[in-house]
Amino acid sequence: GEVGLNTPNVKLLFEKPFGVDLVSAQEVIERTARYYSEEQIYRIDHYLAKEMVQNLVALRSENALFSHIWDGSSIEKIEILALEQLDIEGRAQFYEQTGALRDVLQGHLMQLLALMLMELPTDFTWDDLPKLREQALQAVRPAAASDAMRAQYEGYGQEVGNVGSMTETFVSLSLCSDAPQWKDVALRLTTGKALSQKSTEIRIFLRKTHDSQRNVITLCIQPGENIEIELAIKKPGYDREFVANRLRFDYPTDTVLPDAYEHVLLDAVRSRQSLFASSGEVLRSWEIVQPVLDAWEMEGAPLQTYEKGQDATDIVA
Repeated sequence: GEVGLNTPNVKLLFEKPFGVDLVSAQEVIERTARYYSEEQIYRIDHYLAKEMVQNLVALRSENALFSHIWDGSSIEKIEILALEQLDIEGRAQFYEQTGALRDVLQGHLMQLLALMLMELPTDFTWDDLPKLREQALQAVRPAAASDAMRAQYEGYGQEVGNVGSMTETFVSLSLCSDAPQWKDVALRLTTGKALSQKSTEIRIFLRKTHDSQRNVITLCIQPGENIEIELAIKKPGYDREFVANRLRFDYPTDTVLPDAYEHVLLDAVRSRQSLFASSGEVLRSWEIVQPVLDAWEMEGAPLQTYEKGQDATDIVA
């Protein structure tokens, strides 16, 4: 910018992290704003370019089944999970400075949450998505430290050469939104490494009218990309017995899905901003998690441990 490389046709693409806390994120945004407009800046969050993530918009806007139930009157709880079987894979220096909350939850999972909670007017365009995501995040209350738990897999300290490290490899965070349509809906974001399975998915729990009802809609983002609706059906035969089954959408086996990074690079070339995080989204995401970061920096903040290969639900429990 100082040497004049700031003509209107210039575009800047940033890879995360966009700061390491609220203060550093503000500094980065203010520094680039000295010479470049927001329209020239493309902050890459490749999760936004995954096909099933983009399908959230289609699912909500183009299907009456979902548009009619997409609020707190029908939805009781939303869980968003990004679970990894792999450990830190030799990235000791990076992970010691980052941790699970900064690495995945503050960015990727918060973006998925925004897509779940944002209002979708009937006349929206894809260009409206960054503004709609930001509005959704503005209604999410800053997290309470008491609603967050962190853990570290056994042996992590030896791997990074820092026995006694307090860096978390697992985090689970409960949130709530002040938006009227999401009042009393439980929101839970969970991510971790060295777990029993690899899975990134969104689970939507519908309100039951009686305990035996099936009520879960699952959007699987990776490793497969699919949608599952949990159903109870009558078991074939003469008895009046119900069994669990699933209604599932998968892409045809010969479908070639575009690579997420390829997609964001192409959209940047085309000046499309819908798959990129705006400065407002970045700052609000940090505002939401900053109270937890502050609490964890205090001496005596709790850090659990777990065995490699453990199930995420066991850690949270």
